Amino acid sequence: MTHTKDRRDRGFTVIMATVSLFATMLIAGLGFDVATLYLIRTKLQGAADAAALAAVRALAENGNMTAAQTVGTEFLTANFPTNYFGAQAMSSMPVASALTVSLINQSGVRERRGQRLPRNS
Repeated sequence: MTHTKDRRDRGFTVIMATVSLFATMLIAGLGFDVATLYLIRTKLQGAADAAALAAVRALAENGNMTAAQTVGTEFLTANFPTNYFGAQAMSSMPVASALTVSLINQSGVRERRGQRLPRNS
């Protein structure tokens, strides 16, 4: 009688160890994915900051919004390489067109890419 009980206990132990190993692997995979997302987010934030600073500097130097947008786009693509950790630009928002340069002139009108827009828009 004890022999049958030991055999059932060993079978249950094998099943529990398998289930526990599977759950541990799922949690480890989720942790790896979350860490990768934070790494990509940090790199993208740094690239966006560098692009904004470069665009502002180019705008302050020559006042040309098209040149400022070009410089900002170049800094963005240089600091966030294509396929960085598998990250790809969304098709609805390509990286190259994600940069908008705005300037508020002295009369309070915001100018963007040569267009004049009301300040509150």
